[in-house]
Amino acid sequence: MIFELLGLNLDELFRLCGKKFSKNTILSLGLQMLDRLEFIHSRHIIHRDIKPENFLIGKEKKNSTIYLCDFGLSKRFRDKKTGMHIPYKEGKSFTGTTCYASIYTHLGDEQSRRDDLESLAYILIYFSKGTLPWKGLKVKSKNQRQSKVLSKKINTKIEELCSGLPKEFSMFLQSARDLQFDEKPDYEYFRGLLNKMNTDNVPLNQVKYDFIDILEKKINKKANLLLDGDKPKKNVLKLDQSPKTTKSNTNNDSHEKDDVNIGKNDK
Repeated sequence: MIFELLGLNLDELFRLCGKKFSKNTILSLGLQMLDRLEFIHSRHIIHRDIKPENFLIGKEKKNSTIYLCDFGLSKRFRDKKTGMHIPYKEGKSFTGTTCYASIYTHLGDEQSRRDDLESLAYILIYFSKGTLPWKGLKVKSKNQRQSKVLSKKINTKIEELCSGLPKEFSMFLQSARDLQFDEKPDYEYFRGLLNKMNTDNVPLNQVKYDFIDILEKKINKKANLLLDGDKPKKNVLKLDQSPKTTKSNTNNDSHEKDDVNIGKNDK
């Protein structure tokens, strides 16, 4: 099996930019992430762990292309033989990453396409505001964290969560939450919400991402060090390494200790 060598993930790039992305970078990234979800859903697969760390850019000339990775927790939502949607179930064990998981996932409901979209909504809000209300909660255990995060997600009104942002962010999240368990999302509607927020003359598929110039500067700096015969210092960003394989039962977020990825692959 051959895998394409990829670059940094979106959370690393977000931090590289001082946790500030421009509006058009967020909207353009959002369109690409939505495209990736629509594609895997068209193949009857749900990801079940949508978060910034699982979206990576390509290398060199493909550094504006977004790739979705880590399918360790993914699952088919249609039966291979019958084509029928999987049945709704309750009491499921938690699967995913606490910070970006949907409310239905916290409640123990079987996941479907709507949950991937709700997680994407949280990513877009996180990139827009630099944080989420349930990040950094002080807890004594993983179970307590999940309970507190769920409570915070339920009790935080969408208008409050998206305060200061265009109304389309609220509409995106609300529409994802309103989807029925086996309902096919209207991807064009969600895509339209993102496009509607683009008030500039530059098409979103032509946006130059905020991190491109920063990456090029770091590449040139590394090249100069090598030409001078010096080894790169430890704090120089290594751009020639492929991302480490993520295990489904470990903490995937090296920056936020409370963003825990857990669950069983119950295909």
